[in-house]
Amino acid sequence: MGRAYLLADVLGRQYDVEVIGANFPRFGRTLWEPLRGSSRVAVKGFPGGNFPRFFRDMQSIAERIDGDVLYVSKPRLPSMELAILAKLHRNRPMILDIDDHELGFFSDKHPLTLKEVIQRQGRVDFRRPYDETWTRFSDTLIEQFDQITVSNAELGNRYGGMIVPHVRDERDFDPGVWPRDAIRNALGFAPDDRVVVFAGTPRQHKGVLEIVAALGRVRRHRCKFLVVGSPVGRRLRYLLRGADPERIVALPDVPFADLPAYLSAGDLICLPQRVEEAASRYQVPAKLTDALAMEIPILASPTPPLKPFAEDGLLELLDAPLELKIEAVFDDYPARKRRAQENQSVFLRKFSYGAVLPRLTDVIDRALANDSPTPKAFRDLVAYHSRVFKGGRSRAMVRLLEEGQANRFAPEGSSPAVPAATGEFR
Repeated sequence: MGRAYLLADVLGRQYDVEVIGANFPRFGRTLWEPLRGSSRVAVKGFPGGNFPRFFRDMQSIAERIDGDVLYVSKPRLPSMELAILAKLHRNRPMILDIDDHELGFFSDKHPLTLKEVIQRQGRVDFRRPYDETWTRFSDTLIEQFDQITVSNAELGNRYGGMIVPHVRDERDFDPGVWPRDAIRNALGFAPDDRVVVFAGTPRQHKGVLEIVAALGRVRRHRCKFLVVGSPVGRRLRYLLRGADPERIVALPDVPFADLPAYLSAGDLICLPQRVEEAASRYQVPAKLTDALAMEIPILASPTPPLKPFAEDGLLELLDAPLELKIEAVFDDYPARKRRAQENQSVFLRKFSYGAVLPRLTDVIDRALANDSPTPKAFRDLVAYHSRVFKGGRSRAMVRLLEEGQANRFAPEGSSPAVPAATGEFR
């Protein structure tokens, strides 16, 4: 939701925008906590679930999606197929945003054709729209989209498309408007404390454990660790719950609108991405943009997407043990801070809403100018799901029938009404 919301929020400066998506119980039954009640964009949620019910639910929702452009967040089936079903009704242009190499989260990273998917019908994950089988298949649909945006150059090298980095609203992420000393005092930090801050969803692969261990080995400075966000995983929850409050201040999720206030308390952001993990090869953490916006020095692992930022002087690479690099930063902190303050101008030029909106507008204009028919790969997917999951004969199916796909359908049925988790869809 984080990436989707930010893109929608940028576009909200010029367009009418709404976000539509499913809440899968595995990931939470309601909207992501930081945006709950504070989103500036209309968010319409509906219950996520397993096939076959989920396909019929998407059919019902898709009939009510009437946007002029369909902007899909992430090459995963729940968002992709919902947009495909909506396109079958009104043939709107489709843009796909990619902010991760989704196959990097699975042990088998090879895409699957629809024929190969059909051979996996007996697998447990076949009925989970968000799981491995359908994610590997979704990778084969990427090239069918009218336009593509990606969050960094490494993803651009793999998939093409226009680079739209992780963005922040320059009106909110402005270090000059937050009372840093008062915020630090409220959090229990002394003036001479050096605060390393992590703001986001703590997960093991994001290096939280490495930061905790490294800070425990720092001797020349009084370092504290501020963690803002509810951790994922038993080990992390146990660690942060039992942490020494003199060394680690761990807070649950906070409203996204309050994030800049907590960042203003920080002196350093560390991004110890695990270089050996496939997902890290294509990730630029949004915390990089946070740091640039809020004038905070950055230490980061030498992953392919992060190296260019080091070459531009926007961060320092971890070319030595983390605790040694942390000590080196604080040994000469005034110089590091001055550089971070200078780098804030780069944020305004490249990573702010004002900088990114013209690029997004250009993508949308090009998508609107491309009056392309529904690709065969999209029609084949819906026809297959209609047959195997016995979907109702909605207007989308009628359109498919008109395009010569009649032999793929199961007998006519009926689509159930879809109750909404948040009450928007009825």
